[in-house]
Amino acid sequence: MRLRPLTPLDRTCLVLLSLGLAAGAAAKAPLELTTPEGALVVLQPQDDERALLVHFWATWCSECVAELPILEAATDPCAERGVRIVVVNVAEKLSDVESFLERHQLTSRVWSDADGTAWRSLRAHGLPTNLIWTAQARAVQIGARGREEWRTELAELGCPDPLN
Repeated sequence: MRLRPLTPLDRTCLVLLSLGLAAGAAAKAPLELTTPEGALVVLQPQDDERALLVHFWATWCSECVAELPILEAATDPCAERGVRIVVVNVAEKLSDVESFLERHQLTSRVWSDADGTAWRSLRAHGLPTNLIWTAQARAVQIGARGREEWRTELAELGCPDPLN
């Protein structure tokens, strides 16, 4: 059986399903992650931020890897507009992630979810997973996004177009 690509309606249904699954107090709890410097932190939007976008990925996930340069290009322009982008590797050794980033000439600061606890707390079942967290809501999006989808999503968050 051959699977068809997801349509925009399919993606919307997945987001709504994810929101329904992630409802409740646990879904709104801050995420415990490790910074690139090795410090354990509690991640949540700051008062002065419009949104926090958390991108969960792994080196073996080709779709995740394709999104990294887009998010890297968007990080600084979005930050200037109050949108913080945090890239989080799920369940891989730091040395493997650092080697991977170097090989692919990526300079993103990558946080770690060493055992996948934060990722699983979103009730995510695939990578890449994106958490878009504002003062009003949290939306969990599962699955790869292309350049145009990211352009639209980032614009809706108030970011300038990083893909020019």
